[in-house]
Amino acid sequence: MSDKILIRNLTFGGVNYGDVVSYKDYNQSQSDLEQANKDIQVLAEAIHYPDCWDTMAYPTLLSAIIEMNHCTTCANKHLKEGG
Repeated sequence: MSDKILIRNLTFGGVNYGDVVSYKDYNQSQSDLEQANKDIQVLAEAIHYPDCWDTMAYPTLLSAIIEMNHCTTCANKHLKEGG
């Protein structure tokens, strides 16, 4: 059995359509994807998304996180600098 496989329609982890990769790299990409999905779930649970959010205004987890990222320290610094 060859240690290379042809991947189709996979773009995660730097593997593009039609790339030939090793089983090890493919398995690592799958593992990375699984971990990313777990991390996304942890983030969603931490900010109670979507349960406590207006999903019409914030239709994605990313939009909710961006809305939360209004750093008052940066905003105050910007105002002090006259911007």
